[in-house]
Amino acid sequence: MNDRETRVKVFKKDTEGNQICNTVFFTNYYVKLFFNAQHLMLQLQPYERCFFDFLCERMGPKDNNIFIGRPLKDSFLDFVKVIGGDSTKATNTGSTVTKLSKLGLLLSTNQTGVYIINPKYVYKGGEKARSAYLQQLIQTRINKNQPTEFLISVPEEQFLMAFKEEKKRW
Repeated sequence: MNDRETRVKVFKKDTEGNQICNTVFFTNYYVKLFFNAQHLMLQLQPYERCFFDFLCERMGPKDNNIFIGRPLKDSFLDFVKVIGGDSTKATNTGSTVTKLSKLGLLLSTNQTGVYIINPKYVYKGGEKARSAYLQQLIQTRINKNQPTEFLISVPEEQFLMAFKEEKKRW
């Protein structure tokens, strides 16, 4: 057993009254999916959702970074085969990445193939770390004049207007 799995022992008596032990293993990979993502999840086809969940399991802890390259895509196709899915339906991962980006579930970075899975919707870590990371992401994007629309809860224009109003008060 390792830190990636939990072991649970279960017991049952056989027909002769002897106790038999069996072990069930569960994965410890996890992410927190926040309810505010449900309207986006409804827009995903089953294999798109499966790919998104696959990305979430493999994203970096605390920064939600994921490199989406050929090895990861091939690993996803292998995963689909293992779980009994139709890998021919899962081959269009490039268009799925585009769709996830348009929905704001994936945020682009300055590095080719590197994305951030939007921590507004999904996070691998605690609540305080998520809040700090969201603040850092929003602040960095504001400082670099990059879009913040997928990280905030109001229209970006309205959000940025508050800064202009505050500046007028000074």
